[in-house]
Amino acid sequence: MKRILSLVLAAMMAATLLAGCGSKQAAGSAGSSAAAQTTAAKSDTFTYAIAGDPGSNCNPIISTGRWGLMTSNMVYSPLFKLAADGSIEWYLAKSYDLSEDKKTYTFHLRDDVKWSDGEKFTADDVLFTIQSIMNPDNASEMYSEFVTEAGSAQLAKVDDYTFSCTFPNASPAYLESFAYQLYIIPQHIFKDVKDFNTYEFPGTSVGTGPYVLTDYSAGSYLKFEANPDYFMGAPKIQNIIYRIITSQDTAMLAIQSGEVDAWATTPDYIKQMDLEGSNLTAHSYNQGNVAYMAFNCKRVPDQKVRQAVMFALDREQMNTAVFQSKDYYSDVYTFLPPNNPYYDDSTAEKYNTDAEKSKALLKEAGVTNLTLTLGYDSSDTMEETQGLLMKEQLAAVGITLNLSPMESTAYYAALKKSDNTFDMYLGGYIMGSDPNTYASLYMSNGTSNWMYYSDAAIDDLFTKGISTFDDAERKTVYTELQKAVQDYACFYPIVSRNYVVVINNRVGGLDQCKLVPIYVLGDPAYLTLS
Repeated sequence: MKRILSLVLAAMMAATLLAGCGSKQAAGSAGSSAAAQTTAAKSDTFTYAIAGDPGSNCNPIISTGRWGLMTSNMVYSPLFKLAADGSIEWYLAKSYDLSEDKKTYTFHLRDDVKWSDGEKFTADDVLFTIQSIMNPDNASEMYSEFVTEAGSAQLAKVDDYTFSCTFPNASPAYLESFAYQLYIIPQHIFKDVKDFNTYEFPGTSVGTGPYVLTDYSAGSYLKFEANPDYFMGAPKIQNIIYRIITSQDTAMLAIQSGEVDAWATTPDYIKQMDLEGSNLTAHSYNQGNVAYMAFNCKRVPDQKVRQAVMFALDREQMNTAVFQSKDYYSDVYTFLPPNNPYYDDSTAEKYNTDAEKSKALLKEAGVTNLTLTLGYDSSDTMEETQGLLMKEQLAAVGITLNLSPMESTAYYAALKKSDNTFDMYLGGYIMGSDPNTYASLYMSNGTSNWMYYSDAAIDDLFTKGISTFDDAERKTVYTELQKAVQDYACFYPIVSRNYVVVINNRVGGLDQCKLVPIYVLGDPAYLTLS
């Protein structure tokens, strides 16, 4: 199982936030049309500055970038949402039953939901959505949620408001397959779509979400109008505009002047702004991500050498340099983010800075004059700072570190090749709340195991973790797993960075809306303007 892997590895950690699932961008554009120039002074319009273009083909079947997922969250609805602590917030579904053999999930749907064009929402729409995801021709990022090595899930319609999904084996991790980012699409609109990857926005979207996408201008803006029939309650704000501004400097001027109401940025830009004077507040929250350094174990096979490198590093120095304040990040010492309910670093090796231990390990390994190459995304200012500091930190123990920044697309393409020239590399991810969603990165045969290592003990612990529904037993297993990954010394967690969104104080309802990972605005229907 993946969980938003392509988003976070390819773009999530970029400080400039230049991410998206579309291809058309207008660098530095502030938008030229009348709709794009709508200002935050209007009492019926909320304007959000986004740094990338979702593209005209965005739909929940193939959307993976932040901006595409944010669009899906406006227009469509999931069956339910899972909080970081695993609690459920119901949307299109009301409840579910799990069979005695724990393989079949039967969901009971709301019978009072209509699509924005007036058609009734039914189980047929859910089955159509999941079947579209399971179609390999659509190349959906969610494909592996329902088609695994054990086999394919089997879908069945019980009645108009009940459906079942039977998996080939039992696992508590399957429940998350039905949450974010499974946004349900209308069968009557999409039934004739042959290729979701080339699907073009038709002019007005049809969904069950709080807003309807009514206008899209490539590289400029997206305009959403309130869906008065939204089943969770009519939105309080009539219009929401996503204004595409790829220049951080331009966006900073726009929010300070009141042209936009919200903008996601970095601590560096926060430091430059007069928030109080501009009637703004910076909201910082943990989004469950982990930024890390990892080894290519094919190129650095000696565990003692890897441990020596990790003991030489100083994550506190790196985090202070990048974030300036603990308001913008959390410490992390395992592959799970600190807000994950299974996070436990009590037995894990933290690799706190110890230069003498680093030198001793190098001596034990019989290594001198060691030279390593670090790869990272050249557009990511955070990774650039981390790389420069790592170079200094490793030099202190006699290790030469060559920095090899690459353009984002080329960099992540290189990491997927086992013969790449990186001894170490920087990255980041946001996965799901269930630890099994990380298996693709850490199991020996994981599709995203770019560390290229194989460890039977780690594989066995992942297998044990998904073989029991006893939560106490799972916590024990995952505590042991976090220790095992740290002991193997292929992965060095650096930081769990917060997402920082600057919002005009005229915007209310944030407590009910909730600021959430990836999608930012949990349910924009609750937002208000004063």
